[in-house]
Amino acid sequence: MAASLASAVIATGPSAARAGLGRSLDRPIDPVAVDGAHLPEVLGRPVASLRVEVWRDGAFAPIPFQIDERNAAGGWVYPSGPEANADEDAGRFDANDVLFVMARDLAGARPAGAPPPAADGAAPAVLRELTFRDPLDGRTAYAYLTAWDDAAPPPSPVDYVRYVPETDDVRAANFSAGFSARVPFAIDRMSLKLADGTWAPSHVDILKIRLRSTIWSVYDFDRDQDDFESVTAAWIDGPVRVVLHKGMSVSMILGIQTPKLWNDTIFLPYSFQYSVDIALPFSITAIFSKFDLMSGVDFDGLSGAKLYVKGVPEPVAVAGEPPRAALAALRASGAEQRVTALEWNGVFSLTRIHIDRSVPLEVKVRWVDDPAVEDPPERKRGATPGLYFDFENWLGMEQKNVTIGTGIYLPPGFQHGDEETFERRLDHPVELVAPAPAR
Repeated sequence: MAASLASAVIATGPSAARAGLGRSLDRPIDPVAVDGAHLPEVLGRPVASLRVEVWRDGAFAPIPFQIDERNAAGGWVYPSGPEANADEDAGRFDANDVLFVMARDLAGARPAGAPPPAADGAAPAVLRELTFRDPLDGRTAYAYLTAWDDAAPPPSPVDYVRYVPETDDVRAANFSAGFSARVPFAIDRMSLKLADGTWAPSHVDILKIRLRSTIWSVYDFDRDQDDFESVTAAWIDGPVRVVLHKGMSVSMILGIQTPKLWNDTIFLPYSFQYSVDIALPFSITAIFSKFDLMSGVDFDGLSGAKLYVKGVPEPVAVAGEPPRAALAALRASGAEQRVTALEWNGVFSLTRIHIDRSVPLEVKVRWVDDPAVEDPPERKRGATPGLYFDFENWLGMEQKNVTIGTGIYLPPGFQHGDEETFERRLDHPVELVAPAPAR
């Protein structure tokens, strides 16, 4: 999903920009991000004075938006938490800050001659029409960014996603997720909103990590998620996205902890993504003669669920016993498996692994469906099922720095067969159309 968080700008003329008048985008779960550098009209203004509205049903109406600030070094500003930080600009909108909206909230263009939005009878100091375009089908949609010298109108009351720090839970539009008190970077509960509008109980046991390695062909170095120490240091909590800034380290020999690896877990209304940035002062092969890494989710009782994997013609069903034939087909496919779709009770959960193609790591799915199998540490014996990803070929990697990202998506209305369209949308984010030059 990282690609869909970047905004692209294209130049166009007025006729092309208005070609989609009144049309909407078919992007139900996509965020749209706009860098402050593309919004020169509001640079230097207080973030609190900005609003985003759309023209709907003959009038302006506010939509959910948020502005996430970056500091002078380019890092995110996390306004809440024990290690919260602040921007150097005293809350003013900078060129490196980012405006976020949801594509589903964009609407048609304001008719010519329509009055601007107003607050207590006053017009905004700045009114900027934003034109967005779907690069896949050419559809366009609009929003209006305003800045106010006096009191701004109330923002939209809609809050798509929120964080509850007391319980380390995030509640979004069609799912909620919570982190383990023992291992704060590991999700150990997740509830889904079903097709009939009810909420299912959690069927997640724990996020598992298995590192099996050998140092200098002598020392076995094996670790799992319980060997990691982690902390939620700070966070961003807005109506469009929640960003949890977490640090983690792992116990080495003699109880020595590695330096913290920092990652952001990003929650959106219908998806979340997490990534780990691995920066080593040495190459893998300089230290390790063996290095195997597996990560995935151990579920609890997803009876009737089906797993769809690209390159495997038939789904693998959860039956409570080892699906040997299906697993053989899965492994025999030979292709990298960076995208899976898990269906349960009419709800699809898609998982996509993000690794830069220049990094020679290979990703393979490991599927376990056996209530008798033991793989501690876990809260409940057995995996019914376990959906894991093996990251292979570490010893063939020359890079010292690598980012492994995982995206979990729960698109409403998704059906098996939509995977290719879904991936294309992730890889081709909605674009901000540059305003036409003045004549």
